[in-house]
Amino acid sequence: DLLAFEGIEQFSHLWLIWQFHDNKNQETATKFRPQVRPPRLGGNEKIGVFATRSMYRPAPIGLSVVRLNKVEKVGKSLRVYVTGSDLLNGTPILDIKPYIQYSDAIVDAQSGYAQAEPERKSVLWSENALSTQQSLFKNKEINAQYLD
Repeated sequence: DLLAFEGIEQFSHLWLIWQFHDNKNQETATKFRPQVRPPRLGGNEKIGVFATRSMYRPAPIGLSVVRLNKVEKVGKSLRVYVTGSDLLNGTPILDIKPYIQYSDAIVDAQSGYAQAEPERKSVLWSENALSTQQSLFKNKEINAQYLD
């Protein structure tokens, strides 16, 4: 029902609650492991899954904050455009909630082993990958705002 989205355009950011739907490893998709090895700890140290953002969870549910770019009515449907998503194409969205700055941003929060932003890595594109990217853009298969 389109009425459920009324007023959403007032917010700059949204919380997306979604399902990890594309885990091809059936053992990890069906067997709960209480500890994982997060990349931020070098992948060598085990820590409780609830102290991580690992996709290997007892319930395959994810939570992401995204920037709301625009809401557009297309026929009888609605398109919600966001950036900053870490979801795969086709990921089922279970719920959408507005990001409320006064309650969602906790000034004195502690982030355990992830206090600082990780070092950004450079990505070098092959000529073939760049050509494919440009072709997709020209054919409007991807949006220009995602090209950097």
